[in-house]
Amino acid sequence: MAKGKVSVMVCELMRDLKTVEVATGGTVKDALELAGIKPDGEENLRVNGEEAKLTDKVSADDVITLVPHVAGGR
Repeated sequence: MAKGKVSVMVCELMRDLKTVEVATGGTVKDALELAGIKPDGEENLRVNGEEAKLTDKVSADDVITLVPHVAGGR
């Protein structure tokens, strides 16, 4: 695995957009933690618009979007 870092953007809907530097080979979870976000497992994760898991690897210039779970209604 190559050493270094890649830059990814993390967007938590209804909150901030952050750019973080993740170690090469890092995961979605690593990026979220670097952005100060602690996922609770209820969110919908996307990387570049595609469904993602916390264990998926990230690449340079990826955009991670975290959509909070919405409940309720009648």
